[in-house]
Amino acid sequence: MFELSPEQARASGLPPLRVRLDTAGAPMRATPTPEPGKFVIVSGPPGGVLQIDVWATDVHGADAAAVEQAVRARFHQPFHDPVVIGAPARIDLAGGARDALALITGKDAARTAWCAAIVPAGGAAVLVTLGMAAGAAPAVSCQDILGHPVLGKVARTLQITAG
Repeated sequence: MFELSPEQARASGLPPLRVRLDTAGAPMRATPTPEPGKFVIVSGPPGGVLQIDVWATDVHGADAAAVEQAVRARFHQPFHDPVVIGAPARIDLAGGARDALALITGKDAARTAWCAAIVPAGGAAVLVTLGMAAGAAPAVSCQDILGHPVLGKVARTLQITAG
């Protein structure tokens, strides 16, 4: 069980939120505050992208337009180009039903399929991105990503709460 306390988050310059998830039985490892603005990265075994990120965001809406705004703010590095926004979805994540967006970033071997949603908590908000290798798939859905046996299992344990 991974847990980042509100005190640990605050010490890293993040909103004081508690982030919990369970990687037991999954070949994934959680790393707390791996870079500025990120609560946790959970990554899978080598050989292809399998990843969950929990980012601080200044976007406080939670509809598909807000998710796209938050995604574009985070996926702005050259290796993310192009960012292709896909279909909106409604997913169960972090204790509630959330508006989400599917998207693909990068090219060639770096193509990554993502599902992204905003989770509000205690006056703050986080952007949760779930990613896996996209291969040559022309499109992806959030259901495809959450249907991954490892990624979906860990994502279903995610909890984000205030204090």
